[in-house]
Order: sequence, then C-alpha cells, then structure tokens
Amino acid sequence: MQERALAFGFRPADPSVPIKTQDAANPFTRLAPQGIQVDVPPVAEVPEGPVVRNLLTMWSRVVGTAR
Repeated sequence: MQERALAFGFRPADPSVPIKTQDAANPFTRLAPQGIQVDVPPVAEVPEGPVVRNLLTMWSRVVGTAR
C-alpha cells in the first residue's frame, strides 16, 4: 500500500520501502529533473515528550469545544 501511495507523492512511513523506483508514476523519480528532492533536511527539532503531550491536550480542548 505504501508503494502505491508514492504515485500520489506520499513518502512511505516504512524506511525499507524505497522512495525512488522504476515506476513511471513515481513523482519522486519523474520530477527529479524539475528539482524535487528525496532527502529533505529537517527544518525543526523534534519536540520533547512533555511538549507533544501539552499540544495534544490543548488540541483536545479546542476540538472538544468546537463541537
């Protein structure tokens, strides 16, 4: 399923699934001459556990009040 998702530009969650393939529908291979990159550098550090927990708590409160 992850290989099929490549045709829509999704990156696989499973690192053993290659991003670039010989499939003509694979946009990562097909659009490489136009500048699409496989290796994208991180733009931010991964937040620590307490930060993620607080974000999830806040999100639950906002979504819970919007209903």
